[in-house]
Amino acid sequence: MTDTFFEIVFEEPPAELQLSTELKCREIMKSNDIKKLKRYSCDLLRNQAKCDTVVAAALGRLAELEAKIIMQEKIIKKKKFNKITYLIHQFLMNRHIEKVVKDILPHKL
Repeated sequence: MTDTFFEIVFEEPPAELQLSTELKCREIMKSNDIKKLKRYSCDLLRNQAKCDTVVAAALGRLAELEAKIIMQEKIIKKKKFNKITYLIHQFLMNRHIEKVVKDILPHKL
């Protein structure tokens, strides 16, 4: 198995987790208490929404960090003049972004 990110994310769950999930599914299917099932379904939906938010934030952060690493590797490979040019460009971009944010949200900063 190669260690690319998407192969890690889409791996099959361990056998213990699959068994535990199957046992819970069978317990739910045997239940006749509709109110309890409705409450359980609502709790599952809320929990899934929270999990989706955490996963989305983690993936976003991961992508940001990988982009940062790639940019740093490119800077290291370039000559000193290109490094200085890049750093000046980043500085000017940050100033521009700060100005735009201040214009949009003057009371926050």
